[in-house]
Amino acid sequence: MGLDQSAYAKEQPSGERVGGGDEPTFYWRKHSRLQSWMEEKFFDKNPETERNWDTFNCEELSLSQEDIDELKCHLEAGLPESGGGMFWGHQFQEEQAKEYREQDLAFCAWADQELANGNEVIYYCWW
Repeated sequence: MGLDQSAYAKEQPSGERVGGGDEPTFYWRKHSRLQSWMEEKFFDKNPETERNWDTFNCEELSLSQEDIDELKCHLEAGLPESGGGMFWGHQFQEEQAKEYREQDLAFCAWADQELANGNEVIYYCWW
């Protein structure tokens, strides 16, 4: 039990996953700082949505080029500390941020390419 996160691309306009299948292109486990950043982005894009602990669970978040550029800046400066609970791995969030840094940067480079190809980049989480 805990936080699982993934990212994949969808072809536009069909909405089919790039490459087919159900496997995500990127997967994170209990990367609470990335989750907190994505959750804030979700609520920024959905201001009418009630903010509670499980609203963002199992929801797709479509990321724009602007979002990816903003994420790159936050990765450079350091993702903000997460207030998420133990199921998000908040107790070892600094270690996870360091461990996932290269993967986070690879995700941004991949997202840049997918967006340039006209695809939609999706972040998805569940706990």
